[in-house]
Amino acid sequence: MNSNTNKKLALKGITVFIIFLLIFVTIGSYLQYKYQMLGLFLTELIILFAGLIPMFILKISPKDMIKIKKPKFKEFLGCIVLWIGAFILSTFSVLIISYFNPDSINNVSVGINNLLQSVPLFERILIIAVTPAICEEIFHRGFIQYTFKDFLNISKVIIMGLIFGIFHLDPTRFFATGILGAALTYSYIATVNFLAPVFIHFLNNFVSLIPTFFNTENLENINTVMSSSETLKSIGSYMYLVAFVPIIFILASKLLNKEAKSSKKTYLITLGLVLILFIIA
Repeated sequence: MNSNTNKKLALKGITVFIIFLLIFVTIGSYLQYKYQMLGLFLTELIILFAGLIPMFILKISPKDMIKIKKPKFKEFLGCIVLWIGAFILSTFSVLIISYFNPDSINNVSVGINNLLQSVPLFERILIIAVTPAICEEIFHRGFIQYTFKDFLNISKVIIMGLIFGIFHLDPTRFFATGILGAALTYSYIATVNFLAPVFIHFLNNFVSLIPTFFNTENLENINTVMSSSETLKSIGSYMYLVAFVPIIFILASKLLNKEAKSSKKTYLITLGLVLILFIIA
């Protein structure tokens, strides 16, 4: 496939994404405002169809877009390790944003917690963890990533990360969601198994739900503690965890893809990054 064809297919993917965003900020926003959690569930269905309808229009084989095979135990571990690395970086980015703009982070967190507490635990898990892991992955890692199939892997990871960050329409969490999107993309590339990003997406969203397992009073106390904490000191402390991220990602790549090779240069660069981050911390 020549470069012009590659660009045309990628342009189609971006066009569909832009059209979806227009639908999302109009119909999706209305549904969520009007019907709360039910509206969020309906929005996820719209996301699902945003991935499936173009697939049929462009005559893309479902087997080419969504490749599924029996996962190996090493891949399962690799997904968890990759998520841990992405989670550390995502949390670190949120800490930095909250240092410069604490009110926006706290207001969003309180609003989300109040919304989640309005439905039973089972519905919470279904709508926040299960549905996005399927619907959003079919749209992003399925359709959109397919349109970039002939791009370099590093280009796919960066582009899909940016798209996933934009997709959430939350400037305060752009980097956090972008990092997650990049990790999800890499997991699919490394394993060639659609179940990998689905599992990581589910794991990430499920973990984010854990604080809502407590009652509303406890949640309010948590928010108060977070808002009064010394964010700058937290950032400094968190740098020690960030220092291990390069090692975590190398370990994840080894588990996810047995053919992944790392040269001595890669190990030296990784070691250098770890030492620099430790010094900064």
